[in-house]
Amino acid sequence: MINIMKRIINPFFIVLGFISLGAGLVGVVLPVIPTTPFLLLTAFCFAKGSKRFHRWFTSTGLYKKHIEGFVEKRAMPARTKASILATVSIVMPIAMYFVPIIHARIAMGIVLIGHWWYFIFRVKTLPAGDEAGLEPGGGANAAADSAVNEAREKGTVDAGAGGDGRTEI
Repeated sequence: MINIMKRIINPFFIVLGFISLGAGLVGVVLPVIPTTPFLLLTAFCFAKGSKRFHRWFTSTGLYKKHIEGFVEKRAMPARTKASILATVSIVMPIAMYFVPIIHARIAMGIVLIGHWWYFIFRVKTLPAGDEAGLEPGGGANAAADSAVNEAREKGTVDAGAGGDGRTEI
């Protein structure tokens, strides 16, 4: 029974992952469409649907540039947060204006409020000039990474499956 459900649900997550990846790619080119939420959805869908697609996506430059730091630290620079909130705060009311169904407008308003709440209270804001903290190996992890590299040079740390001192699970 579980195997049958996986055969049904996994392709759904894979298709949804590619759709959100396409929307994220459009968001890279068009500043009106937010990139980060779509790429986060892509990572989630691929993680649920296929280990192979998830590994592929997390190894791409798109993932590393736009969301890897957020996924690792749950933080983003104030400028990025403001940009995302501004985009959503402009696009969502426009969409609400053109949707004639009151229930859809209410749902969109709830989503807008939830979006603001999440970004204000759940996503940490990095101090000004700490954008490097989002880079893997930068910011707060720099000392730990240099200690691991030093130990690796001495031969006291196994390189692990990823070759970065961490063990893949």
